[in-house]
Amino acid sequence: MTIRNLFQIIRRDTLTLVTNISGLSLGLAASILLTVFIQFELSFDRHFSQGHRIYRMNTIWIENGEPREMPINLRQAYTEIPGNVAGVEAAIQLYRGFEREVTVGENRHKELNLIFSDPDFFRLFDLKFLAGSAENALTEPGTVVLPEKIALRIYGRSDVVGETFTMEEQLYTVSAVIEDIPPNTHFGFDMLMPMQNEPELEQYGGLEFFSYYLLEEGVDHGPVLETIGNENSRILTERFSSFEGSTFESRLEALPQLHLHSHVQWDLTMPGSMKTIYIMLVITLAVMGLALSNFINLFILNGAKRSKEIGIRKVNGASRKQMMKQFYLETTLVVTIAFVAGTTLAMLLLPVFANVMQRESFTGVTATPGLYLVLVSIYLVTILLSGFYPAMLLSRAAPIPLIRGMVNPAGDKRILLRVVSILQVCIAVALLTILLGINTQIRYLKNYSPGYNPACIVQISNLNQNLTQNYLAIRDQLLSQSGILEVGASNHFIGRGTSGQGIMMYGDDPDQIKTISEYRIQPGLCQLYQFTLVAGRFLDPEREPDRSGVILNEAAVLMLGSTPGELIGKQVVMHSAPMEVIGVVEDFIYSSAARSIEPLVLTAYSENIRNISLRYAPGSDPRQILKTIDESIKSFDPAYVLLHNFPTDTIEGYYTAEDRLQKILISGSLLSVLIVLLGIYALVSHNMVARTKEIGIRKVMGGSTRQMMILIYASTLLWSLIASALAVPLSLLYMKQWLSNYAVRIPLYWWIFASSIVLVLLFQSLITLGRTRKTARRNPVEALRYE
Repeated sequence: MTIRNLFQIIRRDTLTLVTNISGLSLGLAASILLTVFIQFELSFDRHFSQGHRIYRMNTIWIENGEPREMPINLRQAYTEIPGNVAGVEAAIQLYRGFEREVTVGENRHKELNLIFSDPDFFRLFDLKFLAGSAENALTEPGTVVLPEKIALRIYGRSDVVGETFTMEEQLYTVSAVIEDIPPNTHFGFDMLMPMQNEPELEQYGGLEFFSYYLLEEGVDHGPVLETIGNENSRILTERFSSFEGSTFESRLEALPQLHLHSHVQWDLTMPGSMKTIYIMLVITLAVMGLALSNFINLFILNGAKRSKEIGIRKVNGASRKQMMKQFYLETTLVVTIAFVAGTTLAMLLLPVFANVMQRESFTGVTATPGLYLVLVSIYLVTILLSGFYPAMLLSRAAPIPLIRGMVNPAGDKRILLRVVSILQVCIAVALLTILLGINTQIRYLKNYSPGYNPACIVQISNLNQNLTQNYLAIRDQLLSQSGILEVGASNHFIGRGTSGQGIMMYGDDPDQIKTISEYRIQPGLCQLYQFTLVAGRFLDPEREPDRSGVILNEAAVLMLGSTPGELIGKQVVMHSAPMEVIGVVEDFIYSSAARSIEPLVLTAYSENIRNISLRYAPGSDPRQILKTIDESIKSFDPAYVLLHNFPTDTIEGYYTAEDRLQKILISGSLLSVLIVLLGIYALVSHNMVARTKEIGIRKVMGGSTRQMMILIYASTLLWSLIASALAVPLSLLYMKQWLSNYAVRIPLYWWIFASSIVLVLLFQSLITLGRTRKTARRNPVEALRYE
């Protein structure tokens, strides 16, 4: 039998062919994309040849029984521990330099992410050098290592060793250029500098540094890690002995585990989550399982229409072996077309998918043998199962029953088809319910009041020393511009990272100090953000004594064991001199609502200004406001490059992981529903084939088309209701577990479950009633002659 003959046979039922190929190719494309993402997440940091010997140390600060795990340590974790612990081959610490601006001639380049490191960085992390050497790259002060893409961005070429640039009025020389850091790495940087380039290094006495240890080859890791952890816990206990009720532990995590298994706060990059991996794995299995089951069901059902053809072939001398070969050739041809289409679609969508998943690229993962092994397995299993039932049954039946239509390959499999259909509807309803629940929760979080008014505020960073020294003049000029209502300044961005401090009531014993987060601001910023006062007043720019005052949130007041009214006018100690509590504000969200609001203090003692915030008039064009700001600041620094941010965008950014999960569920749910609808169509088609004669007899006996539609629809509806009933507890269980991670969460509204069920049943009704109506309206004589 030629390929042409196969196409002629297959295209006799064009609708089934298109349905088969479309469903399987869509399911395969989705599964490939999800599998690529899963493999990418699992591959983090595994490209480092010594990764199995590298560990990062976390500090666990336990205060009043509540642990907080952080990936940052004291500087002593590097200066003291490696030399005192046998089995440590090398160690480094990393320190965040955050985003900086560099200048080369007249060109200024902003938002370059800087990290400081100790000299052995490339001894632990073997990144490829394009110029310079690993031994000398981080040994000299005033030098910098650049990835290739940053060298090209700044200088337009990659051979730039010896070139210089200016950053914050200091000159730096490029000591080496490395290949771009692979996207599946838990850290990233645009500039890497020696730790000694950080001018305030010796002043850092808190938890600031990410610590990594390379253990010696062949050493038993367990005892070495235990010793490192004990030493670090001892150092922490000595350093923070004055903190009442605080104890310390340490945890060392293997490098390949950091991305998915670490539960720390404030990591170097956005971590992944095993929960996301499990969800994507379930969606992958569900989508591919639905696609395969539909494909196989349609192939089985299609065999019922071909019994006469097979019988005639057998009468003409075709053997059973030839019949089986024919079925498998047809199946192989259709599956091959579907797989080629699905794979092509997946490759075309891969860049878009990477952007949706907030990943730079999936380079390298698509070339792994594991992915293609999975695809080949699915390919072979699909061919085997799709052709098995009809081939085995039809090929062994006698010619006469085949010609008379007495053999139905699906007839003996009704229970199997029903079970598969129930599972398909159950999966679709469960995914839709979870999607609606997560979407409702995310919308609730994004619309939840953060406790201040983020609208009509723009935050300006990228300030150099000249601009910060002229802040008052800049502020006055900005306030004179149309549309700008208020201007304030701070060291921290409201809504972003804070500084960790210790605080206690003045007069208390030193061992009663407690941990607290700090925002360093300038007087007037509280009014600009419109925080809500509970007691006292805001910091006043006109009152110099307010420089030594503090504003507390309600969580801080509770931690100090007082009430807002009682605390006003009292003094607290954070460093050495007492500071007066001037006001108490309502708790406001300054990180994700997934966590409870922690104690916070706003201080004004620091003269350091890194950010300017502006509130503009409602209804103003933000683009025009930004243009006005840019022109005003350039009057003080003509070469200034504006770098801005909106607090509303910051709040959106809290829920990046949720947005990603939402997009996955939307795609998976819609695709699953589409595949389920194809399955419903297959089941209805089977019912029509099996009951065509029955419908004809009922019509001859006086039955109406409406009665026929109700009869067929009622039997299908029953199974869908059973499937929906099974889906409700499954989705309810998952949603309860997922919502438990949020301090602010929605109730599980009944309509979330009802909407998904109604939606699936609505589509099912349209398909079932439409297909039944078409069959029931046929001439009864044609129905009775069907067999």
